[in-house]
Amino acid sequence: MKKMLTLLSVAALSLGAAEQMPLPSGKAEFAPTEKASADQVQTLVPRIEGNAIVCGNKRLDLQNNSGMTLTCDGEMLGRFFYYFTGEDKAIKKPYWIECGRWFADQEKSSFRKSGNTFYADTFMKIGDYPSWEACKQQVELLPDGLIKIDIQWTPSEDQNLALEGHSLFFMMPYKTGGGKSITLNGKKTMLPTEAVSGIICGEYRPKEFKVVFLPDDPGKTFSITAVKPDIDLFNSWAIKDGLRFNFVDNKKTRHLTVFLDIRQGIKKK
Repeated sequence: MKKMLTLLSVAALSLGAAEQMPLPSGKAEFAPTEKASADQVQTLVPRIEGNAIVCGNKRLDLQNNSGMTLTCDGEMLGRFFYYFTGEDKAIKKPYWIECGRWFADQEKSSFRKSGNTFYADTFMKIGDYPSWEACKQQVELLPDGLIKIDIQWTPSEDQNLALEGHSLFFMMPYKTGGGKSITLNGKKTMLPTEAVSGIICGEYRPKEFKVVFLPDDPGKTFSITAVKPDIDLFNSWAIKDGLRFNFVDNKKTRHLTVFLDIRQGIKKK
């Protein structure tokens, strides 16, 4: 337990001032919503529509900056993006970087689709250092309907520019998840309705991680799974700007893979 707390504390402290950066808004406004009944929910087959993967009442939109937004009946369930920390050692200046949005070289970065796979290659430009291909992301709709998210990142060749991958972030607004629950490998945790200090839940020991979001709301529920060594650990936090779920990559390989399951939902009429 002492080892686990140490690891999770390091993961939290590695962000430092990043907690204050303008991540997605998640105001604690809780308008009553009608839950779908169990008999309305079906296991559906996802399909690609333009730059989105659609399954019943759920939709994963992919942006050309490598970010992704998950919605249900138009309501924001949350958004995915990869997050970095860094430092210019020459001037001792820290950086907090949302991949594709902050410090991106837009002229060199690219986004394309081939078959059932979306490719986002992000070139990063920090200060006066040359830009480089820092992150390659692939999002693939698999034959079984799962969505495979695969990310590989590369540090700068310049020794004065230190870059560290933090994790794949999933940010959920409080108005969506506050007062609701998730399960981590079958263990249920209630989500707070506002920012709190300390970790909500997390784990590093199992070989396989399965996180089920909003399991008590059958029409909105979805899950993310991963198997070591594709990630190192999972943890979650309630910060000022929303509920943040971290899928922490393998630090030795600078790589992660997770599988998103949105197949449970309500069929559109």
